[in-house]
Amino acid sequence: MCIANIIEVVLRAIQAQIALVDDMTTIIKEINKQPTVQTESKQFEQLYKTKQQELEK
Repeated sequence: MCIANIIEVVLRAIQAQIALVDDMTTIIKEINKQPTVQTESKQFEQLYKTKQQELEK
């Protein structure tokens, strides 16, 4: 596998992760609109933010 192929694979993996984050953000916002599950969603959202901060380190 040449360097260009490795770079392409890594780029696609990063793009997939970004798309997942965007999808999760949209889903969390929709869940938060629902009053009955808002507490659990906010706990998940906090956990998600914590994990994101850990990944950025």
